[in-house]
Amino acid sequence: MDKFQFSISFNEKTQTASSKAIVDCRSILTQSGYRDFTLSANSAKDKSYIFSIVALLIKLSLLIKKNSVIAIQYPLLSGNKMFKYFIKILKSKKVKFFCVIHDLDELRYNTISTRFPNIEAQNLNFYDCIIVHNDAMQEWLLKVGVTVPMISLKVFDYLSDRNNSKICNKVSKINFNEIAFAGNLAKSEFIYDLGSLVNWHFNLYGPNFLAEKGYSINNLTWYGSHGTDKILTEIKGTFGLIWDGQFVEKLDDRYGNYLKYNNPHKLSLYLAAGLPVIAPKNAAVAQFIKKHHLGILVNNLYELKDLIIDEIQYAILKTNVLEMGKRIRNGEFFSAAICRAEEILSNSVYL
Repeated sequence: MDKFQFSISFNEKTQTASSKAIVDCRSILTQSGYRDFTLSANSAKDKSYIFSIVALLIKLSLLIKKNSVIAIQYPLLSGNKMFKYFIKILKSKKVKFFCVIHDLDELRYNTISTRFPNIEAQNLNFYDCIIVHNDAMQEWLLKVGVTVPMISLKVFDYLSDRNNSKICNKVSKINFNEIAFAGNLAKSEFIYDLGSLVNWHFNLYGPNFLAEKGYSINNLTWYGSHGTDKILTEIKGTFGLIWDGQFVEKLDDRYGNYLKYNNPHKLSLYLAAGLPVIAPKNAAVAQFIKKHHLGILVNNLYELKDLIIDEIQYAILKTNVLEMGKRIRNGEFFSAAICRAEEILSNSVYL
């Protein structure tokens, strides 16, 4: 059985983890025997890459043999609509397709319309199997009409050859009240309202920090942007924070709402770096955090004012996180999902 993978890689130079998950999934697929047909494009805003997709799909159509398996990293942005016709053509060769979802734009931006409802479901139902982030995302996809088999990933991997002795995983009693927050700070306006949580200090990592708003807040320190591997040793904190949107008191209806369905890649970063996490109780990843005892769940960030850290309890969390971080750095979760997808595809038949 021949195996292929297809994704789009953009050459934009940003110091965020936004492309880390795609790169890691590509590496794990390659290790699993999938021939790589990644399309490189300059920018998501430059729609000329559509012509490159067409050329590559024609090449793949001629190359791919009967009974092959093709893995897709979804979404393919403007190529989503086009790609489903490619799938339809190749299914005549009994080629089977599965995809791993990175983002669902309808859900992320709340763009479901009455004129074109459930575009995601229409695209995804062309695949034979889908790897989704978690059970909450799976339930949403079922609700909007996805009917193909789905596999819950649980958490994204964060590949690194660093081991526990190399990452920044020690917390001194002096700095026991530090919380790290990493990501694109442009969509995390809540950080400028953290000044009221005076018993915690927040270490910020990522682009788009607004100095004019943040430098006057005494318990914020911005450490700039770091590469996706270097940050494992640079990030400092007692916990890593999972939160998003405008408000400290609740998740907002856009970026915050998305946390109720997706696996934020900052969770993978924190665990790979050895940091227990603080996350919303209503986040999709809360189940995973609670099951494996990886951190603390809160209704809102004001609850941090009364949070008292017991050093024995923290040591237990730390032990669990270091073990989970090792699994995430080794790529165990996506590797297992690939095996499950191949098992489902091998048992499926075309009518």
